[in-house]
Amino acid sequence: MKKEIKKERIEYIRELRRKFLIIFIFSFIIFILVFWKSKAIINILISYYEIEVYNFSPAESLSISLKFAFFSTLLFLIPATIFQILNFCKESIKKEYRKNFLKKSVFGFILAVIGFVIGSTIFNKMILDGLRSYGIGTSMWSVGSVLNTAIIFGSTIALAFQLIWFIPLIIKIGLIEKKALSKIRIFVFIGLLIISGLISPPNFVSILIMMIPLYGSFEVGLLLSKNKMEVKKC
Repeated sequence: MKKEIKKERIEYIRELRRKFLIIFIFSFIIFILVFWKSKAIINILISYYEIEVYNFSPAESLSISLKFAFFSTLLFLIPATIFQILNFCKESIKKEYRKNFLKKSVFGFILAVIGFVIGSTIFNKMILDGLRSYGIGTSMWSVGSVLNTAIIFGSTIALAFQLIWFIPLIIKIGLIEKKALSKIRIFVFIGLLIISGLISPPNFVSILIMMIPLYGSFEVGLLLSKNKMEVKKC
């Protein structure tokens, strides 16, 4: 009996290692691809922002390329990790829900890409235009500072968009009830408002621009939520 249990544990560990290996390979490929194309992406972004930027150090371009690739990989990794975890527990999940989980993981990946693109382009341009209208730092902006804001806003919107599918998922598998989540709506609003104030320039318009997709994603996630399903322990 003990030998069978030990053998079963070894099999679980091997399967878990295989899942982590898949995640690592996936992350490495994304990182290399984004880093390889980072220079072209950065030039497109700078052209889109319609501003002049400067390199204040020889290593600044390399540093921002590495950072851009790292954050892109981190964001795209979230849906892939969740999918692998769910796949690891597939025997404990009803068969009719497996395809649904796969679709949600793919949907989450697409949302991460869309959110990062929207945040690093449209939202970042709005913020930069707002700063220029206030006459803040319009003469000397470094490529590092401009791309840092692009990464921050891109990452924030990408994470916010994950709420659209993550909230219905945790409600459906019974981690939290929809009514309970609805009751703490005001606290979610305040928390997201504080986050918006911390990551955006200190003016009302910038905070409002950042707050809309953050809280909007939460409400859309609640709207798409359905009743919970029965899931056995992994």
